[in-house]
Amino acid sequence: MTGLDSSSWDSEGNLLVPLHGIRIALGMSFLSACVFCVFTYLGDKKWHDLNPGNSGSFVTPPWIWCLRVALVLVPFVLSLLLLSTRSEHSKAAGAGVAFALFASGLLLGIAGLLGMFLGISPGTYALPDVAAILAFVASSLWIVVSAIRIGKVSLGLFFLALVITAVCLTWGNHVLDDKDYELGRQYERQKAQAAIELFISVESFGDC
Repeated sequence: MTGLDSSSWDSEGNLLVPLHGIRIALGMSFLSACVFCVFTYLGDKKWHDLNPGNSGSFVTPPWIWCLRVALVLVPFVLSLLLLSTRSEHSKAAGAGVAFALFASGLLLGIAGLLGMFLGISPGTYALPDVAAILAFVASSLWIVVSAIRIGKVSLGLFFLALVITAVCLTWGNHVLDDKDYELGRQYERQKAQAAIELFISVESFGDC
């Protein structure tokens, strides 16, 4: 494996950039995130089955969840595609996208672990969740360190891709949070209006 300061070139004139196993870490992070989502879904489903009285609470619409998944999945796929090219500049840009995405993912993973160990959100499938988060944290750390090493071949593109990705993730998450909050408020107003109408109808029936 050649070093980052190597002058080795392939037959098409592209600088050989070592990837430090970042694509393996991307695959591991994706797998661990999928495992965590599956067990989180099963845990939530079991909780709602055991607590049917809370079924009337606001449930986030599926289309918002799809947008949240897309917000993460798009830069993930983009970074993987850029890292799979032969161009050192594309690889540096892909490393910047990966760094922005998994630096935030690393912080969220650590926060999730602390929450579980402190008993804030133990969950029904605590052990599989902890294992999945640990794997995700390890993969994210691997990706962040490797992205920095890969990005050295073109720091300008690395930081440009990093900043653009971070801004898009922050803005997209803010928009989705606002929409989720707005829908929740709308749902509560509809419940209150329905309760008032029910009360009025009962009072009217009683007067008759």
